[in-house]
Amino acid sequence: MNRTSWAFVTVLTTMSGCGQDPAFTERAWQDQVSTESEGERGGRPGGDDTDGDGMPDKVKKFAFGRSVKPVDADYLFVLDNSVSMVKYSQRVANGLAAIPKDAFPESSKLAVMTTMVASDPMATNLVAHPDINRTDYACIDKEPGFLELVNSDGLSRFRSCSGVRSDHLTKYAIEPCKNQWFTPFEQNANGQRCFSAAIQNPFSPVGCEAGLLALEQMLKRKGQTPLFRSNAAVNVIFVSDEQEGCKAAETRGEFSSASKLVQMIKTNSSTASVKFHGIVPTSVSQGIRRYADEITATGGVGIPMDQERADYRDVIQKIIESKVEQISSQFDLGEIATEILSVEVAGQKTTDFDFDGKRIVKVHNLDPAKPTQIVIRFN
Repeated sequence: MNRTSWAFVTVLTTMSGCGQDPAFTERAWQDQVSTESEGERGGRPGGDDTDGDGMPDKVKKFAFGRSVKPVDADYLFVLDNSVSMVKYSQRVANGLAAIPKDAFPESSKLAVMTTMVASDPMATNLVAHPDINRTDYACIDKEPGFLELVNSDGLSRFRSCSGVRSDHLTKYAIEPCKNQWFTPFEQNANGQRCFSAAIQNPFSPVGCEAGLLALEQMLKRKGQTPLFRSNAAVNVIFVSDEQEGCKAAETRGEFSSASKLVQMIKTNSSTASVKFHGIVPTSVSQGIRRYADEITATGGVGIPMDQERADYRDVIQKIIESKVEQISSQFDLGEIATEILSVEVAGQKTTDFDFDGKRIVKVHNLDPAKPTQIVIRFN
């Protein structure tokens, strides 16, 4: 029997400073990494007409299973830029540096943005959200990572801002790389890690850390310009010591659900999969949403907040391993469908699937250890 309501994603978040929910224990949810590949498309002369409407069916074929060549892996770190995050961001950098080079999937790319949100994400000249503390920080609107991926061009704009504070400039001791997306061990011209440069920040008392909203605003601002690589396995990694922390914005209903964010990413970039992971505070403060809820909803890797960790290599390793070992059973038709006519697994029809009413079909009870072909006919 078909089920029609479902959604899942993944996010990495590094956080501390709140009490721990005893129900939230260390765990790694199944990673959803689609290895789909488009095959023939129907709707051409001579195609089958299984529903008798006088028009040939449209057909998409997908390869499924662990023997399929891995897709590219994109890892976006969404960094809390508040003053309390200095030591935690460095622990993330230390953890990443401790991961062996061969642990990452081939063609892996990393990027960094901050949790800063805008008053209007579509404005030509971005202005920080009214919930953000602007006291003694005239150039906060030009801070690298504000609804953009950190690179050398962003730091140049910050340096040229009229009234920029010298103590803020000194926080950027490493020159960021030119590329917004870089390999895990890529270096700048001085032989310093691109990732270590990208997570530098003034870390000021912003008073509003909203990673999920920042991601949504980034996607809106991008419009049709892809944020991620097409057909990539996307891992969004939130690094924060607070919950989605803008109470006024929360009251105004400015936050989206994980399922909406996943669909926005897929629409923007045609990705193979999307995942949220996290090292997160597990208590709820003043009714503010829990990152842990989003991780649970999307099937991500979640680790309870731990202030005593020297680094977060174990978390990063689990995220990498989840990317490699699991396969997604959701398939993107690449266009809007009005009806799913049939789904075949290894030549056998099945009714055990969900359709989101648009373009995504999720087939249940597939075994990743058994490579097979999925054929979907639709109108």
